Amino acid sequence: MKETTLTRTLGNGLRVLAHHNPLTQMSAVNILYGTGSRDESPEKAGIAHLFEHLMFGGSRYVDDFSAEISNAGGWDNAWTSQDFTNFYSLLPAVNLETALRLESDRLLSPRLDGKTLDVQKKVVCEEFKQSLNRPYGDMSHIFMKMVYSPAHPYSWPVIGRDLSTIENISEEAVHGWFYSHYTPENAVLAISGALEAEKALDMAEKWFGDIPRRDTATRNLPSDVFNHSSEVQKKVTGKCAQSLITMAYPIGGYGSSEYVAGDLLTDILSDGRSSRLTSRLVYGPERLFNKVEASVSGLEHAGLLVFSGMPVAEDEATVERAIRALETQAQELCLPGNITDEELQRALNKHEATRNMELTAPVSRATAMALAEYHHETIDTELDRLRQLDLDALSSSADQILQNTPYTLIYRPSAEAQAG
Repeated sequence: MKETTLTRTLGNGLRVLAHHNPLTQMSAVNILYGTGSRDESPEKAGIAHLFEHLMFGGSRYVDDFSAEISNAGGWDNAWTSQDFTNFYSLLPAVNLETALRLESDRLLSPRLDGKTLDVQKKVVCEEFKQSLNRPYGDMSHIFMKMVYSPAHPYSWPVIGRDLSTIENISEEAVHGWFYSHYTPENAVLAISGALEAEKALDMAEKWFGDIPRRDTATRNLPSDVFNHSSEVQKKVTGKCAQSLITMAYPIGGYGSSEYVAGDLLTDILSDGRSSRLTSRLVYGPERLFNKVEASVSGLEHAGLLVFSGMPVAEDEATVERAIRALETQAQELCLPGNITDEELQRALNKHEATRNMELTAPVSRATAMALAEYHHETIDTELDRLRQLDLDALSSSADQILQNTPYTLIYRPSAEAQAG
């Protein structure tokens, strides 16, 4: 029996996708909500992540979501980003209906009473404190504030700005968040695994079809995304053993030509030992970094092409040489003919191989399906966009992105960290 993918939109607006994989006895259920920290106001920063936790606090007919999934032989988890909140579970296909029943109950009526809210606030606040106590724990707070406009919700971390804001989120605000963001039409349900696709869609219709339609809040974001008034280079100290240099170039949001090109450029720069940054700056004659990477953020509104690395020494001269070396590698990519066809093809082949391997796992497949449907594309669209890039287009995009002045944060060990 062949793999099959079918889609259906329910009467309440919920989009459902089902993928049949005859080579597994498991099934994954993924439900993606089009809401994240980008929908927050400054006085409610952290509510998106807090609500992710609240969704595990029980619902009308379910006391403990994760316990029921575990009793059905599975496991579950969730994540919140700037743009999305995502819940997923994996369990034997014979128990797929258990996961759908549980997900439908918390979409219909999660438990949002004061007691549940107080418990989850304590959990999130403890997570917040632990994140700050880790090495480089406050770096994302500093960096996002440096790069993004103060009026833009990307300027604070997903976990929130500070403890007091999380502690002061009211029960009324939580109820408002649920009714305006956790709506059927703002969600995508994806199922991947052993059950035939048509049967999976019918099962989803059974459990989600009678959930009432609710109005979804409109996403309004400031037109000014990046922080043009901040320093483009900042030096700070904090809890860490080694300095970390982070250099970020603004790019367009997910799906833009800059994002697509950036995805390939970062592979050319740092994917594998033979990549440019690794071969030249970690293993090359002038060894300036213990570790160096390049990545691209796929934020919906506007993202970043990021270089990051740990210099081999802590003296000021080495750190400055390391920064200049990163800038040089960026500028070299802008030179006509500097990117080779071999580099392009190697990056494309690695990307395709990695993607194909990921999609063999039901959870990864279901997540990819949900994200693609949210973007009104297929799981093959991203790779198709990459395959359409030729050397001229890639070089032109590199020039457009990397000729700009980057935001650079140098995060160095504090005196206390060095003493410890």
